Amino acid sequence: MAQNLETATFEALVLRSSRGGKFENVDAPTLLAHACTTPFGVELDSQFAPLPIFAGGNDPRKHLTVQLELTEDEAQGLRRLDSACEAASLSTGTWSPLVTLREGRHFAKARIILESDRATTFRIEEGELQSGWDALQPLLLQHRNLRGAHVKFALRAMYVWSVNGKRGLTLGAEQMVIASMQRTTLDHFK
Repeated sequence: MAQNLETATFEALVLRSSRGGKFENVDAPTLLAHACTTPFGVELDSQFAPLPIFAGGNDPRKHLTVQLELTEDEAQGLRRLDSACEAASLSTGTWSPLVTLREGRHFAKARIILESDRATTFRIEEGELQSGWDALQPLLLQHRNLRGAHVKFALRAMYVWSVNGKRGLTLGAEQMVIASMQRTTLDHFK
């Protein structure tokens, strides 16, 4: 069952340890965020995450990362989720908050999963739902990696990770709907 992120509650949240003990899987409702933007777009490769195999690189990961700018109410919803996961977690270490505040703006990272049984589905406005790299790649090329897009997300708490004395929550996108994209052309010589 999905809940709006702004009003979601997490009393029924459950964490289950994975076999290796490095992760705790999270059983929580899908969270609907209706007013996100992607100011920096979808991250294909960076200093910390090289290009994945499915995109022609050599990194074996099966997802891309996107940084979401959230409203104050959406950020509060993710903070409540964060607190519930931290309290339920049996892992030790310093908790890394899911939501960051920079220059008065709230951000959280989510994974767009491209190769999995639970791959992220996406569409533009009222278009048809699609999934996978073959469908996403042309969209990213045509729209500057979705930089500046207004997007709705159905998010799921995937797992609590614990590495080198730190721990935190990883979010995955179940679905994203690209509502609009900023299309501005700047004439540098006028």
